[in-house]
Amino acid sequence: MFHVFEHLKNPIEILASIYEKLKINSYLIIEVPHARDALISWFDIDEFKKFSFWSEHLILHTRESLRIIVESIGLNVISIEGIQRYPLSNHLYWLTNKKPGGHLLWNQFSSKTLNSEYENILSKLDITDSLILVAKKI
Repeated sequence: MFHVFEHLKNPIEILASIYEKLKINSYLIIEVPHARDALISWFDIDEFKKFSFWSEHLILHTRESLRIIVESIGLNVISIEGIQRYPLSNHLYWLTNKKPGGHLLWNQFSSKTLNSEYENILSKLDITDSLILVAKKI
């Protein structure tokens, strides 16, 4: 489930249905926007909150909310990792212009090394823009 789970009106019911279809030793992978995204929890940008909390995003998740929901249907959580899909240039653009697009418009502020280091910092603070959960049916 790649950026689908946050759109579901009945996520536990749908996961339970998926669980029934999984074979023993099968994996479920879920990627969602992170409720603790730096632009929400650290930089507190109202425009980004409006951008993220639109009507189709019914809920944003944390590591704990994902773990609780997935374990409630009987899956074993293998890992929950924070990843940063958008680079520092995107955050700089949001901070300056209060809108998206910095990763395209300000890509001169991007490099593989800089983006990797920025992701490492955000990951250590648990404020990445996305979470990836891997769970297994045992």
